[in-house]
Amino acid sequence: MKRIHIILLIAIIATGKISAQSYRQLTEQGIKYIEEKQYKEAIGTLMQAIQAEPDNKGNGYVYANIAYAQSNINETEKAIESYGKALSYKPHDTELLRQRARLFIFIDEKDSALVDYNRILKIKPDDTHSLLMRAYIYENIKEYGKAYDDYYTILKNEPENTNARLALALLYHKDGHTNECTILLEQLIDEKPEDASAYMARANIEIKEKQYELARIDIEKALELQPEKSEYHVSMAELLLLSGKKRGAKRFLDKAVTLGHNRYMLEKYYKQIGKE
Repeated sequence: MKRIHIILLIAIIATGKISAQSYRQLTEQGIKYIEEKQYKEAIGTLMQAIQAEPDNKGNGYVYANIAYAQSNINETEKAIESYGKALSYKPHDTELLRQRARLFIFIDEKDSALVDYNRILKIKPDDTHSLLMRAYIYENIKEYGKAYDDYYTILKNEPENTNARLALALLYHKDGHTNECTILLEQLIDEKPEDASAYMARANIEIKEKQYELARIDIEKALELQPEKSEYHVSMAELLLLSGKKRGAKRFLDKAVTLGHNRYMLEKYYKQIGKE
C-alpha cells in the first residue's frame, strides 16, 4: 500500500495552491518528519500549516497525512477524525475511505467500516480489496449469505484469486461445511505448494479446533516460505501464547516489529507476556 503522504506535495504544488512560503515550508517539514517516523512532530507541524492557511484546498491531503501519523502512534480515534476532515475535501477519494475503514475495524466499529466499504463499492463496484473486507465484516456479523455473494463476485471476476478462495474456505468452515473447506484448502496447497497463505489458512482452522501441534507445523512451513512476512510471526506468537510459551511468543513478536509491524497493534500480546 502506498503511503498517502507521497501524494501530498505533488498535489498541492501541481495545482498552484501554495500562496505562502510558510505554508510550503510547514508542509514540507511535516512530510520530512513522517519520513523520519517522528510522528508527533509531524502532527504539530502539519497542524500549523492548516492554521496558516485554513482555506487552502490542499488541506485535505494535509489532514490525510496527520491521520497517517496519528495512526502510527496509536491515536486511532483522532486519526479517524482526521480522515473525516480529509474526506470533507475529497469525499470520493477511495484510498481515504479505505484507510478510515481499516481503522474502524481496528477499534471494532464494524458498522462504520461497512459504511465506508459500501461507499467505495458504489464508486468502484468490482474493487477486490473492498469486497474482501466487506465479506469479512458480513462474516463477523453472521450475514453469511452476503459474505458468500461478495466472495463469489470476486471469483467470478478473478477465478484464481487466492485471497478470496482462502477466505471462502474459512467461511465454509465457520458455516459448518467442513468437507468443502478441506477440499478447497487441499486444492490450493496442491496447486500452489509454495504459497504460504494456504498453510496459514489451514493453521487458523487448526487453532480454532485446538490442534495446536498441527497449527505449529503449518505456521512453520509458512515462515519457511515467507520469513519476511511479519503477520506470520505474529500468528506464531499468538499460538505460543495459547500454549503458555511466553518467552517464545515475545521472540516472534519482536521479530514482527523488526520486520515493520506496528508495535502499538501488538500491545495486547506484550501485555499478556508481561503478566507472570
